Amino acid sequence: MRCAKIKRSISSYIDGELSKNERNLFETHIRDCEACGKELEAMRAVHTLFAQTEQFKAPYGFATRVMANLAGQRSKKRLFIPLFAKFGEAL
Repeated sequence: MRCAKIKRSISSYIDGELSKNERNLFETHIRDCEACGKELEAMRAVHTLFAQTEQFKAPYGFATRVMANLAGQRSKKRLFIPLFAKFGEAL
């Protein structure tokens, strides 16, 4: 495996999502490549940090408000494009 592919596979390796063959290739590369080994350890540290953080329950209605805001932003973008096109036609 090449370093670029290894770096894309680190998260999958940590999460146990690689096939047995992919895992073996990954571990062989990590043993032989110091740079990728350091990258793996850094990602493990980040993974551990996030796993240890306190979780908070979102306030009631939070997801509904977020989705409504996203829908509003999408409609503004759709409105802007036709207005911009009409302005261009006028010029």
